[in-house]
Amino acid sequence: MNRIEYITQFINKSLRGIEIAPWHSPIAPKKEGWNCLSLDIFDTDTLRTRSQNDENLDPKQVANIEPVDIVGSASDLASLIDERHELGTYDYVISSHNFEHLPNPIKFLQACGTVLKPGGMLSMAIPDRRGTFDYFRPVTELADWLRSFFSDQKKPDPYQIFAHHAANARYLGNIVFPQSADPRFAQANNKLRAYYASLEQKDNDWHDSYADVHCSIFVPASFYLLIIELQYLGLSPFELVQMQHTDGAEFFVHLRNIGTQLQIDDQKFHQLRHTLMHAVISEVASNSTYAFSLRKSLALGQAQKP
Repeated sequence: MNRIEYITQFINKSLRGIEIAPWHSPIAPKKEGWNCLSLDIFDTDTLRTRSQNDENLDPKQVANIEPVDIVGSASDLASLIDERHELGTYDYVISSHNFEHLPNPIKFLQACGTVLKPGGMLSMAIPDRRGTFDYFRPVTELADWLRSFFSDQKKPDPYQIFAHHAANARYLGNIVFPQSADPRFAQANNKLRAYYASLEQKDNDWHDSYADVHCSIFVPASFYLLIIELQYLGLSPFELVQMQHTDGAEFFVHLRNIGTQLQIDDQKFHQLRHTLMHAVISEVASNSTYAFSLRKSLALGQAQKP
């Protein structure tokens, strides 16, 4: 399956859904027969203008911009759909490389729970830090999400913006790379003093009306860990149905809206949590320079055997 088939494998064109911020790369475009509304913080005309001014974007992609049906923040999804009197009527929500930008992920998950029908699907493509410019950043912990939830955070704070820029990496000039590649070529940027100056000056929007940064950082196991912790605490209505790893810059997840607290006893939950915590450590270390050198040494040793 290609990436679009992975993301849409639990839905079809006859169902009714919402795609979060598809911009110029919609997963379920209306022109291909999908019964899918588009939500974005900007309206269609603004997206086209921003795209035309984006030097990193191929001008041909501007034509692929999905018309925006609902203007607003993904974190406000519940209130936006409530205004349409359509809560609990959608079959799916799709998000491709948007979830990590949300300043308040718990609020978004809860909003999706009220927007979706029971059994409705939340399907997402999410960056894997091991193959992206987030390579040097630590994974997000439950406390990070709880802080933003209980403070009702509505936009990235100055420290999230600083973290995104100050630790931003390139791999031979690229922002994504295979996880199996030699990690010694992952290069940290050299603009720490400039980003610190911006933080001191509280230049929170970085010369733009919208601070487009990664607020959350994941490997697959850390995402799964967060999902079960939230469900166990009664903070999310979703259970994980499937997660698909890749060797590249993303992984795919499918969550089902069950609307209840995790139905698992304490002992089983804590054993699963224990297992996932170890898995997080293993995944984070899997493409470190040490792990790469060790694999290379073992491969060389095998090759030298008579």
